[in-house]
Amino acid sequence: MLVNMNEILRYAEEKGCCVGAFDTPNLEILMAVLRAAEKRNEPVIIQHAQLHEPEMPIRIIGPIMVRMAKEASVPVCAMLDHGEDMDYVRTALELGFSAVMIDGSSKPYDENVSLTREAVALAKEYGASVEAEIGIVTGHEGREFHIEEPGAAYTDPELAARFVRDTGIDALAASVGTVHGFYATQPKLDFDRIEKIKELTGLPLVMH
Repeated sequence: MLVNMNEILRYAEEKGCCVGAFDTPNLEILMAVLRAAEKRNEPVIIQHAQLHEPEMPIRIIGPIMVRMAKEASVPVCAMLDHGEDMDYVRTALELGFSAVMIDGSSKPYDENVSLTREAVALAKEYGASVEAEIGIVTGHEGREFHIEEPGAAYTDPELAARFVRDTGIDALAASVGTVHGFYATQPKLDFDRIEKIKELTGLPLVMH
């Protein structure tokens, strides 16, 4: 069944667990993820990332994701991953996605807030949830970042709390030591930072 991301996040909070979110840029991956979730009788989040648009347009895979989510025997959230602009966010919502991530993390704080607020306002019209990011989760996601100091891209807990207050998002992606894609070096998760961000924001945290 297709559900809002908040419903799945409440389940995770109550159970004290995490819920997997998987990019599904083709039918084979989409079917595999949903079958695994149904076999385990667990909720799941299926995602389409904007960077996959050249290989798999959202207008092709999106309706399939939404339909298969509706027909699944477990709660499924169909979500836009790393949406970079409002046109793409709007397209995802029009196609029936129940959650969107707007990623303005590479922008100055005020621009990130402005973009995120716009996404939150639009998502509310569709009854959809919003995830956003503060700090920079490095690694490959179609963009290049150059960080001078180790840990400089990590999310500041105080700034994260301000960002949540300023935007009204439902879930927060924070930079705490993980990277996108394959690890070039041994990762080092900052658990103290994770706990502080959780304490100050009160929101479900998303690990990328």
